[in-house]
Amino acid sequence: MWKDSEAEIDLLHFDYLVKTVEMIANDTSLTPSTIGIYGDWGSGKSSLMKMVCNDLSKKTGVKCINVNGWLFEGYDDVRTSLCGTILDELSKDKKYSEKIKDELKSLIKSVDVKKVLSKGAKYGLDFMLTGGIGSLTELTLDGILSRLKNKAGEVNEEDIKKIIDSLSKNDCKRNEIKNFRKEFGDMLKKSDINNLVIFIDELDRCQPDTILDIFEAIRLFLFVDGITFIIGADERLVQYAIKTKYQDVPGGDLDIGKEYLEKLIQYPITIPQLTENGVSHYITSLLVQNTLNKCEYKKYLEIVYSISDDSPIDYGLIKEKQDEELANKCRDAIGLSEQISSVLAQILNGNPRQCKRFLNTLYMRLYMAEVRKANLDKNILAKLMLVEYFRPQFFKEMFNPERFNDLKELEKRKELSDKNALKNWSQDKDAWLGRWFESSPSLPDDYNELSKYLFYSRDKFRYGRSVLKSLGERVRKCFDLLMTKSQANITKASTLAEELSPAEVSGLEDAMVSEMNKSEIWDDELTNFILELNYNLGLQDNSVDILLSTSLDKIPQGSIPYIVEKTNESVKSEKLMDYLKTNNMLKNAVENYQRMKN
Repeated sequence: MWKDSEAEIDLLHFDYLVKTVEMIANDTSLTPSTIGIYGDWGSGKSSLMKMVCNDLSKKTGVKCINVNGWLFEGYDDVRTSLCGTILDELSKDKKYSEKIKDELKSLIKSVDVKKVLSKGAKYGLDFMLTGGIGSLTELTLDGILSRLKNKAGEVNEEDIKKIIDSLSKNDCKRNEIKNFRKEFGDMLKKSDINNLVIFIDELDRCQPDTILDIFEAIRLFLFVDGITFIIGADERLVQYAIKTKYQDVPGGDLDIGKEYLEKLIQYPITIPQLTENGVSHYITSLLVQNTLNKCEYKKYLEIVYSISDDSPIDYGLIKEKQDEELANKCRDAIGLSEQISSVLAQILNGNPRQCKRFLNTLYMRLYMAEVRKANLDKNILAKLMLVEYFRPQFFKEMFNPERFNDLKELEKRKELSDKNALKNWSQDKDAWLGRWFESSPSLPDDYNELSKYLFYSRDKFRYGRSVLKSLGERVRKCFDLLMTKSQANITKASTLAEELSPAEVSGLEDAMVSEMNKSEIWDDELTNFILELNYNLGLQDNSVDILLSTSLDKIPQGSIPYIVEKTNESVKSEKLMDYLKTNNMLKNAVENYQRMKN
């Protein structure tokens, strides 16, 4: 098993990214500065930040502080809490003189007592102080009044005018912020810290208000010479959060999320998606780690670091670079990696965390089988898990014992009879199932033997919101938006869904169908969303399989035009039309639409 957290060892070939981030962070002439480490959920942002932190912490005069942005959710005053947390961390360092510690305590106290960001600043800060949103959009007073009245209903118009007047004509708030920043900068100069590096992770998990509050604290209070912020986040989700908070801000065609983020992050570094070969390297290295002792694994890593990302890791390479004994110990791990890597690279978009979760699920199921005294072949289980991820609808078909002979006939690529219930799957659009059947090992020849493997996959069919726990943040956000059934939110969900992998799409749709089945009839908009999403991704077969497994009473008549249009390229579209026409109301809707089209 592998811990689902940031890695200590670089198995992702991040050395070039680590060195680049360190180069920028080490250059104090660039401070104050903000480095953004962008990547999808599970792409390795936290691991990259930890590697940078470990290296920088060894340097004289460098102080590193780690902050988890998610921990500030629920705080009334996120900005003050962030400042206090950083000062608290500094005050714990035993290297500081008592004088410096006294100054730190004084600063901490000033943050707690002043509550610099009072009620007035809470509603006016974004517009009057940041130099960000205000300067980008040239807001008018009427625009500000309209915005604040909409978002701060407990404050009447007269109160708003007083706040704006106070912020515009009275420098009290500005002076308090200016004084805090000066005192903070002076304190750093008196200490032995030449370079304070603050790592802020998990920002993209936060609510929009929390994200903006953290950015404001950085720019207003902590942005002084000698300090570098390194922020890990999914750029798209942060931009989405900014747009959500400032959706009413006027600005024409201005992309407010992009502009705001570019103003705050001077040095963006994007983690690239792993290539198929990169996934193979990563999975092989994880599997080998379970096989070798520390000394042997060190030798293995020397080989990995000595070759290019494009070079495969195989038995011959390890034997050539090290010795035959080490190669023999790695043989099984390499074989399993070759079996699953290419498919995982496609369905998981080269996501390291998802790869690790796949392997953890594999080994958890093997352990459960071991406890129950069941003997499972690791390679067969891995093969079944691939189809579970990549063709979930077909995987469900494999549960039916009455179709086992059809399954074996399909595996042997025989001429299939019309009675074969799985015949339509032989025309799988991209021939993926054909390649899957041909890959080693073969499926068991006895259904009882096969069912042993399927037993340990039953948790896959407990649909609903629980499915979302194993998926990424963007899938959960997408689901939550959809369940509001607001047209505006469904449009937002459509944009987020464009970046989902087939596995994520399957999980999202499973959760949606489970939720939709709680109603007597499916919602038209949610039904159409599923059809549109699969159509855009070239997964029309998914839509057909979902509809074929759904009670006809739940299929809304209003979605019939969408169903006809968005499934007509599926090899099973005719089967779906026949199924729909077994219900008189749906039959009339289908035929009426087809007549209209003709």
